[in-house]
Amino acid sequence: VTGEAASVSHSTTTTKVPAFAYTAMHGVGHPFASQAFEVFGLPPFKSVPKQQSSDPMFPTVVFPNPEEKGALDLAKAFAEAEGCDIVFANDPDADRLAVAEKDRDSGEWTVFTGDQIGALLGLRLWETIGRSSSKPVAMCASTVSSKLLSEIARVEGFHFEDTLTGFKNIGTKALSLDQGNYRSIFCYEEAIGFCCGNIVFDKDGVTAMGVCAELAYNVYAEGSNLAKHLQSIYD
Repeated sequence: VTGEAASVSHSTTTTKVPAFAYTAMHGVGHPFASQAFEVFGLPPFKSVPKQQSSDPMFPTVVFPNPEEKGALDLAKAFAEAEGCDIVFANDPDADRLAVAEKDRDSGEWTVFTGDQIGALLGLRLWETIGRSSSKPVAMCASTVSSKLLSEIARVEGFHFEDTLTGFKNIGTKALSLDQGNYRSIFCYEEAIGFCCGNIVFDKDGVTAMGVCAELAYNVYAEGSNLAKHLQSIYD
């Protein structure tokens, strides 16, 4: 989506490179996530083996939704054993993305909310492709989502719209904006559903993972992490 990851990964020292763990949550995401990392120019992630293959019985989780309490426990334990900083999790059909990060100093985990990931991705896409867009940029989010992205829009000067809930309404509004006077580059819902770019106006956990991994490479190269970067947005 932004095309910056390859240059970042080649210029970042080993100690500053974030390591990623990934879980497909017994769904279909693994081959697509692997291909996405290749396309984004990122080194391979480490996949949680017990959750990598599709299994309609979902044997390692009570409910296969990354937002559910305890759903990321196995992935976080795997990440700690493998020395990974960040966990990416798709739901079984890979249209949603959960993100968790272990602080290298404190050892504490941050499991980001959908609104927090939305702010991180929205600002990232604005900074990498929005500011240089030849058309005015638009973003949108469901009305029950946080107002942080709308505040970022106010400060940065791009267009933002609230929508009715559900990605049918979010994607329809984003498409309408894109077919009109705007370039619609991001939309989301707080239930960890994100649409990055203006190719397909529906939630896609695989593309969102690639953009988030790009962002992680940049902030880690600066000696920071995702949680600290998020705090800088709040500040």
